[in-house]
Amino acid sequence: GSDGCVYLYGGTNGMMYLNTMHRLTPGTRPDSWTNASYFREGHVGRYRAESIHYNDKILVFGGGNPAAFGDMSDIPVFCTRTNTWSEIKSPSERAPCGRIA
Repeated sequence: GSDGCVYLYGGTNGMMYLNTMHRLTPGTRPDSWTNASYFREGHVGRYRAESIHYNDKILVFGGGNPAAFGDMSDIPVFCTRTNTWSEIKSPSERAPCGRIA
């Protein structure tokens, strides 16, 4: 990120799908990981999602879990400055089709 940190969102541990954002702060001794935030309490986590960093925002695209895969109509957005989430709603008929990266 622009704050010099590395961010990690979602994934799976083989048993559950994660909806957490973790932050690595390099240069601290020892380098430390922190749980930056959960995306919406009760939101089912994703794996195989892609993300981009734009200004102080991380946008998460696609991914899935056993219940849903590749829906591009909801785009979670994490603000690295405030450690808060918001969401962009995209009309599903205009969203790109689901895909595996």
